[in-house]
Amino acid sequence: MSARGSIATIASALALALVAGCGNGGRGEGAADEAGPVVPVRVATLEPRTFADAVHSNGVWRSSGELVVAAPVAGVIESLFVMVGDRVAAGQRAGTLVTRDSWAALRGAELLGSEARDAAARDDARRALELARRELIRVPL
Repeated sequence: MSARGSIATIASALALALVAGCGNGGRGEGAADEAGPVVPVRVATLEPRTFADAVHSNGVWRSSGELVVAAPVAGVIESLFVMVGDRVAAGQRAGTLVTRDSWAALRGAELLGSEARDAAARDDARRALELARRELIRVPL
């Protein structure tokens, strides 16, 4: 059965149901007053309509032109200068990487400072932290 045939069948059934529901069921003239107020029924012709479906969702759009950039050494990203969707020119710095050894030395010196219990240990931790910060190796990406 075609879509128009289905719609016509449904429209006919709906019209018959409305007509059957509008009568007083053969109870005579005064029966409507006893049953309660009469509810007016509006009849309209059935017509096709289109509805625009819109879908809203969260996520990240991935371009088919994305490129994986390999870091020159193992390390931790310290800063990024570009965001998703930014245009990046050849040779443009995208961020800064701290080498894994430098990062480990810095975190170790910070941990040494937090665990220091006496003045000599705090002094050693301070010197280790100054040295780690001074010799921190940053690699441009």
